[in-house]
Amino acid sequence: MLQHAPAGTKTEDERLARLDEKLEGLHLEGHWRLPHAHRTEPVPVAPPNLWKWSDVRSSLVEAGEIRAIDGGAGRRTVRLCTPGMTSKWTTPTIHASIQLVKPGEIAPAHRHTMGALRYIIEGNGGYTTVNGHKLIMEPGDLVLTPGWDWHDHGHDGAKPMIWIDGHDFPFTNHLNGIFFENFPQRQQPVTSVGSTSEHYVFKGSESRAQLQARSDADADPAWGPTVTFTDPRTGATTLPTMTCRLSRLATGQETVRSRRTANVIYHVVAGSGCTLAGGKELRWETGDLFVVPGWTWQQHRAEGAGGAILFSMSDEPILSSYGVLRVETTKESAA
Repeated sequence: MLQHAPAGTKTEDERLARLDEKLEGLHLEGHWRLPHAHRTEPVPVAPPNLWKWSDVRSSLVEAGEIRAIDGGAGRRTVRLCTPGMTSKWTTPTIHASIQLVKPGEIAPAHRHTMGALRYIIEGNGGYTTVNGHKLIMEPGDLVLTPGWDWHDHGHDGAKPMIWIDGHDFPFTNHLNGIFFENFPQRQQPVTSVGSTSEHYVFKGSESRAQLQARSDADADPAWGPTVTFTDPRTGATTLPTMTCRLSRLATGQETVRSRRTANVIYHVVAGSGCTLAGGKELRWETGDLFVVPGWTWQQHRAEGAGGAILFSMSDEPILSSYGVLRVETTKESAA
């Protein structure tokens, strides 16, 4: 009969320590050493964080004075790195950065397996060409570059273009699935110009009109009246790994308190307000960006005249596909 010392005795501790050492030498490990083995629910990977637009923009402009667009990675961006993360990403699955393209510049054509999107913040005259379709970029536009689609950026206007880059590099890289290929020429051939019927672009003017037409009575209490961007051909999510939304809140309106397993990155399109998340008060205004990691309680409130509009991107499709997307709401205040 198998004999062992009573649990918690010095003899057991000594024997277990020797066994742990032996297993480590064999590249093995006992389940008893697995951290959080009996965790009953997720724990946020990091606290929420807010980036002030004045800081982001000034840093990006300074980078534009120092660094050419092809002086390294073929793109000029400032990345949003959430404090507390083990890697310098915005979330474990979705990363966001802010890109600057000056008049006359070209960001060379390439393609990669990660899916990406652009949400235009300011400027006119810039464009993204996706698989031959040259898409003119205006503030409020959402432009998609799905995985393994050729894309390049350029600028025919007079003032710098600035936009948000969102992509699923952290997730795709975790799967060891990153492939990258440069186009043979600096730019790809253009087969159409300015088409808004392509599924690669959602025009800001149309999205804002749809948002204003949304009824407050039918709104999701966790978001407010919202436009969820979907593929017009299939109804699928914005990209296979990302869902994007445009939401509005009237002055003084606040959402219910909610949490979801999905990570959410926000950009304040217009207005000012406050988000209470993870015990922190994030006070935001037009241009600011903030992140709320998964399974963090959050509640939004618009405070300035005219209400507020928030653009958001999240990794909901990833969690949904694995059956681990959960959402909880409560009418209790986050205060």
